[in-house]
Amino acid sequence: MTSRERIKTAMENQKPDRVPVWCLLSLEHIIRNGTQGGRIPETIEEFIVAECNITKRYKFDGVVLYLPCIKK
Repeated sequence: MTSRERIKTAMENQKPDRVPVWCLLSLEHIIRNGTQGGRIPETIEEFIVAECNITKRYKFDGVVLYLPCIKK
C-alpha cells in the first residue's frame, strides 16, 4: 500500500495496512537535515523541498507543512 492509499483508506474510516505516520518537526531540524549544507531556505518553494526531503528521509506517509514568513 502506498502512502497516498494508506492515508486515503484511513480517512475513509477503513483499515489500512498500518497506521499512517507523519510528524511536525522543528524548523531547525528541517533546515539542518532537509537542505544542502544546512542552508536556510530563501523561498517558500525551497522550504517545501526541504520538508519533502525530510518526509522521504524518515519514510513518513505525509508531511505537516507550516510555512514561516520568509523575507526576500
